[in-house]
Amino acid sequence: MENTPKNEIWFAVVNVFAASKKAASLWEESERYLREAGVVFHGTRTGKAGNVAELTFDACMAGYRKFIAVGGDGTVHDVLNGIAGFIDWNKAYGKSYSFSEFALGVIPLGSGNDWIKSLGITKDLRKAVEVIADGRLSKQDVVRVSMLDRDALPYERETSVSYMVNVGGIGIDAKVCDHVNRLKSQGRRGKILYVTSLIKAVMERRPSALKIICDGDTAFEGRYISVAFGVGKYSGGGMRQTPAAVLDDGLLDGLLPRLAADLDFLLHDGSMYPFSYVGSRCGAALSYGISLRCPSCSCPYGQDGRPP
Repeated sequence: MENTPKNEIWFAVVNVFAASKKAASLWEESERYLREAGVVFHGTRTGKAGNVAELTFDACMAGYRKFIAVGGDGTVHDVLNGIAGFIDWNKAYGKSYSFSEFALGVIPLGSGNDWIKSLGITKDLRKAVEVIADGRLSKQDVVRVSMLDRDALPYERETSVSYMVNVGGIGIDAKVCDHVNRLKSQGRRGKILYVTSLIKAVMERRPSALKIICDGDTAFEGRYISVAFGVGKYSGGGMRQTPAAVLDDGLLDGLLPRLAADLDFLLHDGSMYPFSYVGSRCGAALSYGISLRCPSCSCPYGQDGRPP
């Protein structure tokens, strides 16, 4: 590894808080598989909660371009945002980098592991390592998510920017994400967390006003309980909120459950999903995007398994 350029070495970011804080021991098993497969890598562990993106950013600055997220969907999200932060930081100084210069692999140790479902990657650690070792790479869309300051109209100044690789949403979707993460912090695991959190969120639902603008045109205006948008198909431990989504078609798919059917959930192929909805495919070119306008400031938002 000493003579290998850093841009050819896989940089593994191990989220020790993943898998109910069992990720560190599971990483030792994964390290063995990586070495057996001949993968040249460098591993680093998080020292505190929330510094995955920071570690990734620093690795980008050091010259690494290939990353392995060791954890769940939230870890994948944080590694992506560390890469994006590096790209945006350099852009501010006149240096140009693109996502296509980077590779992102995963060793799935999370509770949901939803992103890998759209990619066809198994939760089996050895097989996940084989994907990395074989260099099975594919391109996919990345969503830029910006929060706007409504008081800055008409310019709507951005107050924060993040990037999404799978599914995000507001309302019930975000509340489920927040509640699941609270349970995880208590050491609880399993798909049941998503089911119980979904039931809790639905029972506590409060319809709110919302306007959705797709490519400059109003697609919806009214009261809502939940909205999900994604480039991946799965979220919440296997729920298919955006079943028609394709990772690399340049479109952002949306799902808006009807208020009258917000309690009607069916079990299908092991996944919970709302069977009645408006516009399963609110396709919007990412160059224009989708805007969600909430009169209330209390709209919770989550993305890629990360709470608001």
